[in-house]
Amino acid sequence: MSSLGKFVQQPNEIIDYSIDFGPWVDDRNDYVVSYVASVDAGINIGSSRDTNVVRVVVSGGTTGNRYKVTVRATTAGGLVKEVEFWVRVKEA
Repeated sequence: MSSLGKFVQQPNEIIDYSIDFGPWVDDRNDYVVSYVASVDAGINIGSSRDTNVVRVVVSGGTTGNRYKVTVRATTAGGLVKEVEFWVRVKEA
């Protein structure tokens, strides 16, 4: 599993994060056909895919808490790549 890093957002913000699987699949002459995005309980996500880029929109959460977002992509060739990132909710 690859980690994309840690991000901070305020509880009233709605922020999108893009995960580009393009460099990974392009090296293999493959492409993403499906994905699953999940998050720890207590924060909200929405997601969409445009070819090899998955966009995750994060909102809500409780100040002081940290939430793990995981995105798992499956390619036409049957490969699976999983990445994660952390969102910490903090009132500025």
